[in-house]
Amino acid sequence: MGRRNPHQPLYAQEVLWYGNIYQQTYNDEQLRKNAFTIMMAAAALNFSDNSGTSSTGFTGKLNLNERHQDKHEIIKKVWDFFETIPFYELSPVLKGTNNGYCLERKGEPYLVYLPYGGNVSVYKDNVTYLGEWIKGSDTNIRISIGITNGKNLQAPSNEDWLLLLKKVDETNIVNSNNPLFIGMGSYPDITADKNGILHITYVRDTTLMYRNYNPGTNTLSKELFTTLTCLKDSFLGPNRSKPAIRVDSNGFVHVFVGQQYGYFDHKNWVKYDPNANRDTDMDISQDGTVYIVKRGGSNGGNIGLNIRKPSESKFQPSETDPDIGTVEGKNWLSKKGKHPYGNIWIDNKNTIHIVFRQAMPEYVSYRQSTDGGKTWKGTGVFGGDQWQGETSDIGVTASGKVYVVSQNGEIYDFDETTFKFSKLGRAITTENRELPTISTGNDNLMCVSSFGGKYSIYFDGKFTAEQKFPSYLNKPLGFLKTVITNNQIWGVSEEGEYIDIEIMKGSSSIFLKKIM
Repeated sequence: MGRRNPHQPLYAQEVLWYGNIYQQTYNDEQLRKNAFTIMMAAAALNFSDNSGTSSTGFTGKLNLNERHQDKHEIIKKVWDFFETIPFYELSPVLKGTNNGYCLERKGEPYLVYLPYGGNVSVYKDNVTYLGEWIKGSDTNIRISIGITNGKNLQAPSNEDWLLLLKKVDETNIVNSNNPLFIGMGSYPDITADKNGILHITYVRDTTLMYRNYNPGTNTLSKELFTTLTCLKDSFLGPNRSKPAIRVDSNGFVHVFVGQQYGYFDHKNWVKYDPNANRDTDMDISQDGTVYIVKRGGSNGGNIGLNIRKPSESKFQPSETDPDIGTVEGKNWLSKKGKHPYGNIWIDNKNTIHIVFRQAMPEYVSYRQSTDGGKTWKGTGVFGGDQWQGETSDIGVTASGKVYVVSQNGEIYDFDETTFKFSKLGRAITTENRELPTISTGNDNLMCVSSFGGKYSIYFDGKFTAEQKFPSYLNKPLGFLKTVITNNQIWGVSEEGEYIDIEIMKGSSSIFLKKIM
C-alpha cells in the first residue's frame, strides 16, 4: 500500500497462493485476513489453488477434483462483501486512522479493517458518522455503534472486524435495527428514564462503567467510569452484590455494586457508603429516595433495608426490618441456613415491595410497606419449609400488579384482595444460579430473562416460547437483563470466553438489542 501509485491500478500477483511450496501454509483465518488486507489496499487479488508448485493442483491443471472448494469460498465471501459497498469509489489511505487499514471516500474515512480487533480513531475532526462493526468471519453479523465522531471506538472482540462509517446528517437520523456494542465487561444492568433513554452499567475488572443510549437519535454516549469499584471475590464481588442502575425523576443516574453506591448529578459522580456488604439489590422512589435491601437486619431482623433521602448524605436503616412484624424466620434460619437474599421494587406510588429467600412463612416470602419502611405486611410466595435454592426476583407493573419469578423460572402473581400469591406458569427453564429477573411494562407486557441469554415475553395473557439472545461471537452467553419502555423491550447481554455463573473471570463483550 505504501509503494503503490494512486493513479494506477494495483495487481496482487503471487501473494496469496494456497498450497504453494514457496509460500507459507495458510490456515482459513490467515486466508481471510490476507484477502481483506489486499482488498483494503484496493488491489485486484490473484488467488491460486496449488498442491506444490504453480503448475500443480487445481490452478495448475484445472482439474475440478483437485480443487479446495472451502478455500475458494473464503476468498469469494471476501469479494462478495466488497460488492456490497461502493468499492470502486474508495481509495486506500495510510494515515486515515491510528490502527488497521483504511479506505476513504471523497476524502472521508469510509471503511476500516482491524485484523486483530482493538481500539481505533479516525484522523478526521468535526464529522459525524453512523458507525457499524462488521464481523470479518461472517459479514452478515453487523453491530451498530450508533452516531459517532469516529474517536476511540472499541471492536467487539480481538477477532478481525470491519468498521463501516457513513457520514450522516444529524437532522435526519434513521435508527438501526442492528445490535449495539456497548463495551467490554461483565454483569450488565439496564434501566430507562422517563424520556425512554436507556442507561447501562457493567463491571470491567474491578471498576463499574456506565453508558447511555438514545434510541430516538441513535446516539451512544461515551463510556464513563462511575468511580465505583468492587472486589474480585466469590463472596463479596459483583456475583454476590450485583450491579444495579436506576434513574430518578430529575435525571440523576444512581448505581450500586459490591459495597459501594453513587449517583451522577449531571456533572460529577457522588459516592456515599450504603452500609451493605452482599446479597443486595437497589431501587429508587419517584422523589429520588434510594433503597438498598441487604442481608442482615438492623433492628433484630434477618434482612435489612437502608434508605437515603435526596437531601441526606447518609444511608439510614428503615425503622423496622422487613421481616419484623410478620411471622419471623429466625427459628427456620437457625435450622436451615443464614443466607437471606432479597430483591426490591418501588412502584409509582412509592410502595416498597421485597421478595426474599430463607424466609417465613414460606421459604420465599414477600413484604410490603406503604409508609417508607415503618410498618410491613407479608405473606408467603412458595416453598413451604423446604429448600428452594437461589433468590427470586420481583416486578411491579405500572398499575401496581406484582409478579415474582422463582429460581427455576416459574411466575407467581399477587392478589391484593386476598393478599396471596398463585402460580401463573413457567416463563423459562433455569437452574442453579442462573438468576431469572423480571422487567415490566403495563399489565399485559412483561419479560423474564436469565443467565445463558434466555428470555420469554408475557404478552396478551401468555408467555412466548423460551427464546435466546443472539450470539454474535459464537461464544457462551452470560447474564441477560431487560427493560421495557414505550412498549418496547430492550436487552443487554454479555458474551465471551470468560463467562462464568459463579465468579467474574474476565471481561466479555456486552451487546444491546431491541428484542420486541
